Amino acid sequence: MLVGVMAAYAVVRWKARPKTHIVAEYWVYLGTKDVPSQDDVMTWLMKSNPNPGFSTKEALLFSDVRVRITVVTRHKNVAAFRPDLFIGGTLTTAQIASLAHSESLVKIKFGSEEPTRDRRYLTFLTHVAAAYAVFSQSPLIYDCVLAKPWSPEEFMGMLKQEPDASAAELHTEIVWKHVGDTVSAETVGMTKIGLPDIMAEGVSSDMKILTESLLRSAIKMVWLEPALPETLQVESYGDTFAFRFPPARNGFTRARVSRIQAT
Repeated sequence: MLVGVMAAYAVVRWKARPKTHIVAEYWVYLGTKDVPSQDDVMTWLMKSNPNPGFSTKEALLFSDVRVRITVVTRHKNVAAFRPDLFIGGTLTTAQIASLAHSESLVKIKFGSEEPTRDRRYLTFLTHVAAAYAVFSQSPLIYDCVLAKPWSPEEFMGMLKQEPDASAAELHTEIVWKHVGDTVSAETVGMTKIGLPDIMAEGVSSDMKILTESLLRSAIKMVWLEPALPETLQVESYGDTFAFRFPPARNGFTRARVSRIQAT
């Protein structure tokens, strides 16, 4: 049976779904003046890509209306070359300096107002970003949803380890926010598969590690589902916890997390 609702992190809020159900986007800053052609990128992906995750199935997405690949130049949008100032995240001094010499960037975006269980677009976006980075000697790749900068070396290393590039760990993160005396944990990145992010509110200092562990486990499980399940059981630190999600109201649903006691 369910016992002991843990008030320290019991209220979990799924934030309102944005108008666009699915959004995933990378910015590849170019280190050369010339923008690589799509033909060159496609050829590299199919014939020279050192990572095996990209196939003809992913290549078909080049013509998908949900995919947009556009070029942004510095002289028309200077602010885009300091994404940390308006998107968020943190850039090191070296990363900021490297962007000073970049005159253009390529935006690679997948956006859909309809849900889809086909996650090929996650593989597509990461491999295409890598291809543009290789051709342009890119100084930086920026994940706009996570507000996360990648060096090209880190990005290629990630693809070498995870050629499919669709696992939850690569596309989500957990951030902690402090508002006065209140501490909350929020997931970031669930919008990449069309789900709202999770917020765990009122987390006490002694519950932070457990809360983060529960959220990471919940992300992995929900990541495999087409929609938010009504209930979810998560294992953490030798115990089993139950997430219960009532019907959504006003764009979000509050859930309670309870420890399941063995009988």
